[in-house]
Amino acid sequence: EIKPDVIRIVMLNVAQSALLDFYTESSQILLTEAGQLTNQLEKYGQLKISRKNLLKFIGKTLNIKNRIIDNLYIFDVPDVVWENEYLDKVNDGMSKTFDIKTRFHETEYTLKIVESNLTIFTEIVQQKTSNIQELIIIFLILFEVVNVIIGHLH
Repeated sequence: EIKPDVIRIVMLNVAQSALLDFYTESSQILLTEAGQLTNQLEKYGQLKISRKNLLKFIGKTLNIKNRIIDNLYIFDVPDVVWENEYLDKVNDGMSKTFDIKTRFHETEYTLKIVESNLTIFTEIVQQKTSNIQELIIIFLILFEVVNVIIGHLH
């Protein structure tokens, strides 16, 4: 039976499926980019990405994750579904047909892998920055010691 509520449930599931396709593709692109950075790390023993670009990449990842949460209502069903057994069956059937929950979990897992990689990359970049700061401090101390010695000699 085609009624406005049935059409609404079908449209909701089709929209969620289309959005999942988009976010699945976006998360795969992020995973590929993280894989390229991992390959750099393996091949060169360092990351050839600036701190600013790494932060942009982190921001892009977080934005995609936030948009998924904002735009997909995987576990929320319209109130009308709770009140009507037929609509509940339609919703469950559509959800299973489009395999929405499984696809959502796969996308979520992909983003967790990317986040895990980003955590490691961030630590590497911070370590590099800390090493530079330590060298600067050593040179400043060395400069001060040389300055004091030269002051005593004069």
